[in-house]
Amino acid sequence: MNETKIKIQGKWMYIWAAIDIDSWDVLATWVTQGRYGFEAICFLRKVLKRCDNRPLVYVDKAGCYCWALNRLAVPWEHRTFCPRNPIEQWFGILRQRTKRFHRRWLHNACIEQVDGWTRLFASSSTSRKDRRSQIDIHRNSSAILL
Repeated sequence: MNETKIKIQGKWMYIWAAIDIDSWDVLATWVTQGRYGFEAICFLRKVLKRCDNRPLVYVDKAGCYCWALNRLAVPWEHRTFCPRNPIEQWFGILRQRTKRFHRRWLHNACIEQVDGWTRLFASSSTSRKDRRSQIDIHRNSSAILL
């Protein structure tokens, strides 16, 4: 779980994201105006709806995470790198994509548009990964699908 800061219509906003480190699936995204405990707890509730159990959550040093995770009784660990690499890589790809629209999109979009675009980007990155894994499976099988 992590967040990154972007400028929308001259104001700093935060894109929150949570990724399953085993499957690299994006569990949830959300765009907010702040990065406080309230936003963290709302986002965590959204993420936990997508989980079958109480997962171990890896977070960075942001204090809002610790309070929210403790409040919801979710196990967590502070990590800077290693298991958190999928989320950092996903945000890197997101930043590359948004730079292409720099002059038109981010500065002229409203928070709802950015939130919708981020959710679509997350679902498309997951579906691309699924297509790649299906291709690898078909390459290793004896049958060829045309």
